Amino acid sequence: YASDFSTPPNGYGRNDDKTNKMLKKLRITLAIICFTLITLLFLDFTGAIHAWLGWMAKLQFVPAILASSFVIIFAIVVITALF
Repeated sequence: YASDFSTPPNGYGRNDDKTNKMLKKLRITLAIICFTLITLLFLDFTGAIHAWLGWMAKLQFVPAILASSFVIIFAIVVITALF
């Protein structure tokens, strides 16, 4: 393999590198969009955006349940109860 650089040792072709880069750019773009929309959701004092983006705030609770992070779940429940 040392003299032949056309095939990597793991068996993956060069297209996988392009695919991984494309998927990384897609993940970053979607993360920026979601972050922006959730920020707008929390900054909206009229509640108009909540009708369309309320489901995005609920997505934050699901990973905490799946990770069995009881401290985070407790904090979310307490903060929700206070407000």
